[in-house]
Amino acid sequence: MKTELIVASLSGVAALASVAYSAQANRKNSLLQDELTRQQAEHDRIRERQDVMSRFRDPLLWAAFDLQPRLFNIIGQGFLRVYFSEPQDRRYAVCSTLHVLAEYLGWVEILRRRISFLDLGNQEAPWC
Repeated sequence: MKTELIVASLSGVAALASVAYSAQANRKNSLLQDELTRQQAEHDRIRERQDVMSRFRDPLLWAAFDLQPRLFNIIGQGFLRVYFSEPQDRRYAVCSTLHVLAEYLGWVEILRRRISFLDLGNQEAPWC
């Protein structure tokens, strides 16, 4: 009878150890799964942010590239004096300048609207 009691006791201790180990393993597995889910969500947010920025960056840069020399010519190179002397040149200068300005402001507005609904992360701006 003593042998059966020892075997039963050892079996109970082994079962309790197995339950404790299983619970600890399940807890670790749950924590790792939560961490993986959080990392995947963060990765998806970063990828979406980069996708939006890359989609609008090039057109915005081209519009700024077109606007910059026009502003430089208006301010420092006598653009108005040269192109406002003839009516045909004046019409071209006004329409072309308005087009370049509208193109730039249009891309800025598109980007502004798109960014207002996008999570850009939780980093503080350097000027705050």
